Amino acid sequence: MAQNRRYIIAKSDDGNILGFAGIIVNPDITEIMNIVVRKSYRQQGVGQKLLEELIRLAKKTGLETLDLEVNAMNFPAIHLYEKNGFEIIGRRSKYYHNINDAILMQKLL
Repeated sequence: MAQNRRYIIAKSDDGNILGFAGIIVNPDITEIMNIVVRKSYRQQGVGQKLLEELIRLAKKTGLETLDLEVNAMNFPAIHLYEKNGFEIIGRRSKYYHNINDAILMQKLL
């Protein structure tokens, strides 16, 4: 695993994996790679907890922002990010499968 990548896992009390998330830290940018929550555990705060931990890790880098991109059709994820202080800073047209746009978001740390 590359040293500039960090992954975290959310587990239930009995050890089942509920979700995972990843962040990449480069000299000039910190970016969320993914947040994935098992379907049966969505809307239960797992994604929120994972995102909070990624933000905590990003703050340790000393960089001023945390960036991400999300499919413009992924409304639950966009809502989660906006609720946590991310703002839309750009868009990539037809980025996903040459159909859906990518929304570029950023949070000031």
